[in-house]
Amino acid sequence: MSVIVDGITYVLPANAGAIAELPAGQYNLALRTVKASPTDARWASLIEQTRARMKGPGGLGVTPPNQRNARWPQIKDSAIPFGADHGGSDSKAFGYWFNYFWNEAREAYDLNPAGQTQLCEAFFAVLESDGPGKYKPTPALATMDNTQKQTILLKVMRIGFKRLQIGTPPGATGATQAVDARTLFALNVAGQGQTAKMMPLGFRGDNRSYEDLKKTGFMARARSSKEAIYATYGMDQEWHPFNLPVYGESMFVRKGKSKDNCLHTVISVASSLEEMLPYPLLSDESLYRLAGKDPATWTEEDVNYTKTHWMKLEIVRDGNVPTGRIDKITTIKNIYVLDMSRGKGFNTEGWQASLGVGNPFPERAVDGILPEQILGVLSVRKHYFYRPSGREGVMTLFDMDLVSFTFLMDEPLIKARFGDLAPVEIRGVIDRGIRNAKFNVAGDKAAYERLKQAASGPAKLKCGTCQAEFNSNILRNRHYTATGHTG
Repeated sequence: MSVIVDGITYVLPANAGAIAELPAGQYNLALRTVKASPTDARWASLIEQTRARMKGPGGLGVTPPNQRNARWPQIKDSAIPFGADHGGSDSKAFGYWFNYFWNEAREAYDLNPAGQTQLCEAFFAVLESDGPGKYKPTPALATMDNTQKQTILLKVMRIGFKRLQIGTPPGATGATQAVDARTLFALNVAGQGQTAKMMPLGFRGDNRSYEDLKKTGFMARARSSKEAIYATYGMDQEWHPFNLPVYGESMFVRKGKSKDNCLHTVISVASSLEEMLPYPLLSDESLYRLAGKDPATWTEEDVNYTKTHWMKLEIVRDGNVPTGRIDKITTIKNIYVLDMSRGKGFNTEGWQASLGVGNPFPERAVDGILPEQILGVLSVRKHYFYRPSGREGVMTLFDMDLVSFTFLMDEPLIKARFGDLAPVEIRGVIDRGIRNAKFNVAGDKAAYERLKQAASGPAKLKCGTCQAEFNSNILRNRHYTATGHTG
């Protein structure tokens, strides 16, 4: 016989002491009965005591096993169950990771009633009501050991994430096997009219310097145990799922709304330069909270927020005057050109397409990028303006310029790896990528220019002799009469 109290299973009589020590109060209780020996009075007695105490003064919601998902409608829309006051914003905290796994699990494409039941068990094992639509940690969470915490996180993670096996860790079963990355990247580097020539190139945006990257390359956080970031994200804690080698040495993709790569176990690499250039999106309010706010209404706080944003945004005003109208926002993005002929990967784009995701992004999940796979870096300046749309609007990318491109690997080595024309071919890929990306936003650039012209008023009329400006032909003609100027 076993009893489940707030999602934690206690086997009787082995855990009799633990049950007896639970304080009286609100619990979510379910009993699983196995016919016991009639001589074992202790079992029956303990169950009756447990029932009585949990139903006693203080109240108790007793949910039978076949109704444990009855509260699913109550919690399924809780996007941030652990608030900032309870560790939801602290990357080292249990609450942060519960939120991360929970948000994918509650919207998993294959979530079924059995999964909803498991999520209810996990949710109410660590959270209780704190007013309408709000929750706080249960008292039981404070006394849980690391194994109990890890079990709850694993339950939620397994529902919300698809595991990709990189190698063959001990005990690893039921995962999709990652494939050789070279099979996922084949970019045509030949120019127009030339015979196609394929090269395994990939692209990744990252504003870290090459001096930092050449030490370790691009390494997933879950496999960075020797780096400070591993502890920053709590992965050194015994309750963390990625602290288990079978999971830390795997990759995961998210099964929720985005069906995208996991942020912590995967290095995301794009197979198309022009498609990845717009990212990260300044129109995404989760990345930039002023995405839908007209700069004309910005407060001083909004201006300071923009200037200190992690995307290193720069505000450009009319005439570069400090009090001028905000014309646009610019930022410089570094994009590394990568040799993807090694490593393990997964076709995230193909997986998204198979699930019916609209406009799947040409991205691949890979286990990591070694320093010797970094071929070069290009620097691109991106330009955004606030584009009104009906009653609302959004920050919109309308142009981009190549600032620089630098090979980070000696060109003789690149030639030895890919052929004598490889440096020229890679530069051609970059030029075409920038050109195609600019073409993709040409309509937005035209909208920006129309809006700018409307904001500045009608074009000025100039005197051909002295270049004085006038608002009408009448005023210019009067000037001509008075001065004798022409043109």
